[in-house]
Amino acid sequence: MPVRTGLARMGTGLAIYLHYLDVEYDIHLGTLLAVWTTHISPIKPPSKTGVLRIKTSICPETDRWCCVRVLKNDLGEVGRVPGDLTGLTRLKDVAMAGAGDGVKVLVYVKAIGITQQASQPQKRGELIERCDIGIADDSGEAILTLKGYLTRSARKWVPNSTILLLSDVFWGSGTRRAYVSAQSTVEVDPDMKDADWLRRYSKGMAGYVNERFPENGRVSARVTPEVVFMGYVCVMIMEVNLVELFRNNRLFYTECCNMPIFASSTHGQCGQCEQDIELKLNPRIIGSLADETGCISCTPFQTSPAKKQSLAIRGSSPLLWSPTAWSQLLGREPAALLQGRDAAQVGQELLVLETLMLFSRITVLFGWSREVGKLAVCEVLGS
Repeated sequence: MPVRTGLARMGTGLAIYLHYLDVEYDIHLGTLLAVWTTHISPIKPPSKTGVLRIKTSICPETDRWCCVRVLKNDLGEVGRVPGDLTGLTRLKDVAMAGAGDGVKVLVYVKAIGITQQASQPQKRGELIERCDIGIADDSGEAILTLKGYLTRSARKWVPNSTILLLSDVFWGSGTRRAYVSAQSTVEVDPDMKDADWLRRYSKGMAGYVNERFPENGRVSARVTPEVVFMGYVCVMIMEVNLVELFRNNRLFYTECCNMPIFASSTHGQCGQCEQDIELKLNPRIIGSLADETGCISCTPFQTSPAKKQSLAIRGSSPLLWSPTAWSQLLGREPAALLQGRDAAQVGQELLVLETLMLFSRITVLFGWSREVGKLAVCEVLGS
């Protein structure tokens, strides 16, 4: 069974055409290899990124003087050298860069899709494994498609942590979908300051999760987490976003496969694993709470009305509401908000409820959720 792998280090790319009979090598993107070979030859045409590319063909089970050794343990970290980001392109500019020849992009893994069987028209419908990887940087998002043996590499990647340096990948015309070709180089977690910055950026963008309220209902004081503490506070509701979230199809949401799922229904389908997911009420229906001493804002700072929708979906609410608190605040179960003949009637009823809630005073039983690290609203006792 032939497998094509590659090694790129210190400005040189080595393509290894590895053939084996019985032994299956555990090789994936980012694996450090030690290669013994008796012949090499240049690859034509040369890479437009300036990387010198050479190739060799090895059959370790029959070639006496050739060998490929997979280096494990900590040698993979020792073998890394600081990279060069000369000519780096941002994702938002990729669509204008033509077919992508010579394009180099630094991205982080945002989501990993399921591995599916896809047919190859050029090979009379032969099935091959295919996996779509969601990638992003600080300017936009795209999809990286892996096929065949490369899909095994994605199993070792961690969303919002793994950084990829893509060079010479093929970009679909007018799209943000990338494919790894024979001339491509994919470096996993490159040793460079920009990669460290992008990893920190990805951590900050991973706050989509609509956390569950602790099942035991135990909350504590923040300064002394080991002590169970609960208290009362009287606040005024300064902002309600029921109608806006319903019209934008974001009244309920959760997260699956590291991707947010929004819908104005209690159930949705994950676009990655295609499973039916139960959604929870979006805590951003309460925009802010205030009393005579201060205010808690549950939506990001908005510089202009035009940016309100895009900013509102980033991050998570600083408040963690229990199911009991939601029912007491709304006067009904969250699922009952959608009861109506049609969307127009539901929207009208939500507008009435939003008007009643706005600028009303409520007394809440609160505490600190040590598990989630947020202020927990346990009960709403009314005005």
